[in-house]
Amino acid sequence: MNIEPTPYQKRVLAYRGHVQQIWQLGGRGGAKSWGMVFDILMTANDLGPHYRGLVVRESLGGLQQIADITYMIATAAFGTGVTRNLSDGTIKLPNGAVIVFAQLSDPSSYARHQGTSIAQLAADEVTNMSLASWKLFNRLKSNLRVPAETNYQPSIHATGNPGGPLHNILRKQYAAKGYWRPWVDEFDDIIVVCNSTYLDNPTIDQQVYRRRLESSVSDEFTRKGWIEGTFDSPAGGLFDDVWEPSIHVIRQVPYLHRPALIVGSDFGQSAPCCALLVARTREPTGPYERGTIFVVDERHTCIDADDLNLGSNGTIDEWAALVSDMLTANGVNIGTEIIQDDQRGLHGETVISVMNDLGLNATRPDKKDRVGGWAQIRNLLKASKTGEGPGIYIHERCKYLIATLPELQRGRLKIDDCDPDAPDHAADALRMALRELMGIPSPVGRTIGGY
Repeated sequence: MNIEPTPYQKRVLAYRGHVQQIWQLGGRGGAKSWGMVFDILMTANDLGPHYRGLVVRESLGGLQQIADITYMIATAAFGTGVTRNLSDGTIKLPNGAVIVFAQLSDPSSYARHQGTSIAQLAADEVTNMSLASWKLFNRLKSNLRVPAETNYQPSIHATGNPGGPLHNILRKQYAAKGYWRPWVDEFDDIIVVCNSTYLDNPTIDQQVYRRRLESSVSDEFTRKGWIEGTFDSPAGGLFDDVWEPSIHVIRQVPYLHRPALIVGSDFGQSAPCCALLVARTREPTGPYERGTIFVVDERHTCIDADDLNLGSNGTIDEWAALVSDMLTANGVNIGTEIIQDDQRGLHGETVISVMNDLGLNATRPDKKDRVGGWAQIRNLLKASKTGEGPGIYIHERCKYLIATLPELQRGRLKIDDCDPDAPDHAADALRMALRELMGIPSPVGRTIGGY
C-alpha cells in the first residue's frame, strides 16, 4: 500500500513543529482528512508513550470513517503491533502512543474527557459542527498538556469544507487571516490556514469529481467554495443570499418626517440584552420609498466581541436605563412603545413590569412567530438589493446587529429558523419590532413617538 503524502499534504505537514494550530479549510475532495491523519501518526511516533491524541467529529459515521483511515495507515506504517479497541474507540501504536476517537455532540460526550491530558486535539469536518459542539471543542483546548521534558508544544489540527453551520465563524476567525501565512493569535499560538481543492488530490478522477460537485448543490456560494476551496463568500446563515453591507449599512439616516417609531428589546442576563430603535417612513424620503425601514440606533450589553453570546449579567433596572438613554439621545419621546419579551428577573419580577415602573412604555409582542419574522427580514433585505419595494437600512452605529444578523446560522433540525445557540439577541429585537411596526399603516395612522 502506498502511504506517501501528496504534494499538498507535504506542504501542510511542513508546518509541523513550527505552528501550534493547523486549519485545513478548503474545497471538497482535497484529501484534507488524510493530511490530518498523517500529522497525527507522525506526532504520535515522535512522542511515543507521552502521546495521547483526541480526534473528534460530530457525526458518528464520519468519526468511524476517520478512525478506519487512521488504523489502515497506522498498520501499513508500523505493522501488526498496532492494536485497535472498538469499544473504547482507541488505537494504540507499538511505541505506547494512544489515539482516541470520540463523538462530540453534547455535554455528556464532553464529560468523558474531563481531567484527561492530551498532546494533540484534532477535529474532522469542523464546519459541520453545531454551535453547541463548537463550544465543547473549544473547551477541550484546556486538556492540551504534555510533560515539560518532551519539549513539545501541544497542537491542534482541524479540517473543514466551505458551507455548514460554522462556515461564517471560521471564515471570520481563521480564513480571513489569509492562507499559507502563519499568524499569532491573542494567546500567542502560531496558526496557519491551508486551503486546497480537488485538484490537489491526484488519486481521484478530477474531471468527473468536478462534475459531481457542480451537480450536487444548487447554492452558488457553496458550489464555488467546494470547487475553488475558498471561504470568501458567506454560507450557512439565514440571510447569506440577501445581505449586502454596502447596501444595507448606511452612514446617515435621512431626515424622517413623523415616521412610525418603535423599540424592539430582547433582555438577557448571562446572554446579551439588545434594544433597537426602528423607524418606518410614512412618505417617500429622498430615494427611499414610503414604508422603508431604518434601524436608527441600538443599545446592547455584549461584553466580548469574540463571544457574541456573552452578556454583562446586568439587572433589569440597568437595562431600562440603557433603553431610556437611547430614546433620550435620539430626541425620541420616552413614551415610545417598547416591544419586550416578558422574561422574569432574578427575583421573579417581569422585565415589562420593571420597565413600566421606571417610566417606560413596554408591552409584550402580539406575535411570537420566529420563522415568519425571519421571512419578513429576508424580504426587506432583498427589497433593498433589488429595489422592488421598500427595504431596510441599518445605521453603522448599530454594531452588534451588524455583527450578528449577517451570520445568524441556520438550525440543524429546523432550517427556516436559526440555530438555538446562535447569537440571535439583536435579530430577535429586530424581528419583534418589525412584526409590530409593519402592522402600522404607512401613509396614515398612529405615530409611535416622534423622530
